[in-house]
Amino acid sequence: MTAVESDHRQLLASTWRTPLVIVVCGCMIGLLTFGPRSTLGFFMQPMSRDFSWGRDVFGLALAIQNLLWGIGQPLAGAIADRFGSLRVICVGALMYAAGLFAMRYSQTPLALNLSAGVLIGFGLSGCSFNLVLSAFGKLLPKERRGVALGAGTAAGSLGQFLFAPFGVAMIDNFGWQSALTAFAWLMLLVLPLSLALATPNQTTDDIATAEQQTFKDALAEAFGHRSYVLLVLGFLPVGFSSPSSPCTFPPISSIAACRFNSAAGWLQPSACSTSWARSASAGCRAGLRSTTSCR
Repeated sequence: MTAVESDHRQLLASTWRTPLVIVVCGCMIGLLTFGPRSTLGFFMQPMSRDFSWGRDVFGLALAIQNLLWGIGQPLAGAIADRFGSLRVICVGALMYAAGLFAMRYSQTPLALNLSAGVLIGFGLSGCSFNLVLSAFGKLLPKERRGVALGAGTAAGSLGQFLFAPFGVAMIDNFGWQSALTAFAWLMLLVLPLSLALATPNQTTDDIATAEQQTFKDALAEAFGHRSYVLLVLGFLPVGFSSPSSPCTFPPISSIAACRFNSAAGWLQPSACSTSWARSASAGCRAGLRSTTSCR
């Protein structure tokens, strides 16, 4: 721990930014930033139906988003270490909100790639849980750091859990345009919350100490820890499965609902077979329409 970080933590002890406030605000940021991106797959069917897009259009936009999210994380982390996390989180939140606003007006595949892909991708790299966990490590005392890191990671998953039904309800009741607009306004809540996660800037002494270790030496040190290697290997399958599920799951769920409704209608007693057959047929037709419209 550097002298600047030590003095900064002593200053925090006498201000409103208590460890509880820091953890709560950081968890709220993780919840808000992870929620909307997990619901983007629900926008695929209504947008594809309105603009006659195929499933590949949304797939490419989300692929660009995840690639730029990964590419931007080390850049955002380096800038946050140099100039403090507050600026990076604020810029990332503004880019995220701008991407959601622009996605609401996207009528071409190129516009969707720029909004849902470029803006949201770089926005996520600047304001998602990677910056939150880094701020926790710098601002919180060592004895509370483990619990805080676990809470910050869990908050992102909670955001995915809460925003999925909320997004579907918004789309069904107000339309996909209003849902994206609401998500964009919610993203602006990250700006005041980020005030609790402001970290100090690096001093000249800190930069000189960091420059003594080369990039190659840093990689060698990281991969020399067995726990780090296992962590990276554990996240590899997540990178292949989780980012693609928002795009692929909604159409698959429509087919599953079609088959379930058909089976339910077939298994009912004869007295109710007519009504169940009609509902199963209607459910099957709706599922097929929603599926074929995105092909």
